[in-house]
Formats: sequence, structure tokens, C-alpha cells
Amino acid sequence: MTAKKDSTKDGGKRKTGGKRDGGKKDGAAGSAGSGGRDPLAEYRGKRDPGRTPEPVPDEKALPHGDDDTFVVQEHHATSLHWDLRLERDGVLVSWAVPKGLPWTPETNHLAVHTEDHPLEYAAFEGEIPAGEYGGGTMTVWDRGTYETEKWNEREVKIVLHGGRVSGRYVLFRTGGKNWMIHRMDPPADPDAEPLPEVLRPMLPVERARLRTQPQLALTSQR
Repeated sequence: MTAKKDSTKDGGKRKTGGKRDGGKKDGAAGSAGSGGRDPLAEYRGKRDPGRTPEPVPDEKALPHGDDDTFVVQEHHATSLHWDLRLERDGVLVSWAVPKGLPWTPETNHLAVHTEDHPLEYAAFEGEIPAGEYGGGTMTVWDRGTYETEKWNEREVKIVLHGGRVSGRYVLFRTGGKNWMIHRMDPPADPDAEPLPEVLRPMLPVERARLRTQPQLALTSQR
């Protein structure tokens, strides 16, 4: 991986260094800009643009953004999980989080580093055909902007500003592609509970009809 120097905040503004650290290692966070290597090669190799509605851009120069967009996508694949994606160096650095982002600092959740995705994927929602890589339904669960406090091959510290999730999080590598994600601050409302992902629909309930006065009279005569 080649990544920028750690970002810091000064007077509320985010600053990012221009130099890069280290080389690409298995499971490292971020893989763009490494010696001319195509950072989306693994992504393209797993997808046939003729069979999946997912964006599969051609090989060309990567777009340049502000490195501040994030998205969380709910992915009903072989098993339900959430994909956290952070814009970095022209790609979306991605982790699959089986239990979703932790709501409080008391719990750490597994986050499996996956291949970098194109920036266009931040808006992707749709049905990936069965039999294709990642087959299942993909929807955007939340999106917004983020600030980088630290970014290297073993630790990523960020502040998320989304519609459903906001707060300071750190991802730290535990081995190979396995990372953990930890919430560093309490939720804004400590008594709030995250909404359940699947709600039971409210169905009509059949109730016994009230008897009319003539019906009651007939019943009493029997």
C-alpha cells in the first residue's frame, strides 16, 4: 500500500500531507498510486461488465476527489453484511463489516479488508445476479463525508459525518485482511438505540365482531 502521511486537524480544518508511506502489503488499507499499478485490477478481475450492473470503469487515470466521501452499503449476499467504503487516492478503500459499525465504544466489530472499488460505486444500488461475485441486493445504508485523523497500513482513524452514523472510529489491522473497527466516542444520545435492520410489518389483526342488540336477544332465547 502507498498511503498519505497521517492527516491532522488544525483549527477545525483537515490537512493532508503530500508524501506517501510504505509499500503495498496483503490486507493493507488503500492500494492506489503504487508504481503505476492499476489499483482496480482486482476489482475488474472479479466482475464481468456484461453480467453485472455494478460500475466497471475502463483502465484510465483515476479521478481526483477530496478524499472525504464515505458510504455504508447494506449487502444481502451469501450472508448479510455492511460494506464501509472510504474515498482515498481516487478509489474507495473497502471493508466488509458483518455486524455493521459498532454503536458504542464497548464493542469492537470485525472488518474484513476487500478490494478497492471505483468512486462510482458510492452511488451504486441494485441486484447483483446470482452466481456473480457478491451476488445479492446492494443498497446504500448511509453516506456522507469524513475527516482523516490517521492513515497507515495498520491503522485508520476517521471522523464520520453521515445521516445515520456520525462519530470517531478507528480501524486497526489484526492480521492479513482482518481488521477490527472501534467507536472512539459515545453516541450523541447515550440512551438512543440503533434501529433494527429488519422490522416486522404491521399486519391487520382479525378481531371478533361486536354483536348487535337483536343478535344478543336471539342468543338469550336459545
